[in-house]
Amino acid sequence: MVEFNTLTFIDAASNLVGLIRIDDKTSVYVTDIFKQVWLARYPLMKRCVHDMEGEFTGGSFQRLLTYSNIKEVHSQPAQNNQQR
Repeated sequence: MVEFNTLTFIDAASNLVGLIRIDDKTSVYVTDIFKQVWLARYPLMKRCVHDMEGEFTGGSFQRLLTYSNIKEVHSQPAQNNQQR
């Protein structure tokens, strides 16, 4: 089985969904992908909902949100779908 990580984008107004495979979960890498893929297309973003993983809480991503005047909203932790 091949495992990989994705960065998922969802535009709540249009229900547009985008998935980008990421090879690195560092804040700097994710920030660059976010700028290139999402903010380049949708520069007037008002809020960003994300989990509390390091790629989103790291300085690079936080500075981008502040600089772009984007409000951050923390999502609830994902629930495991497996029965216990």
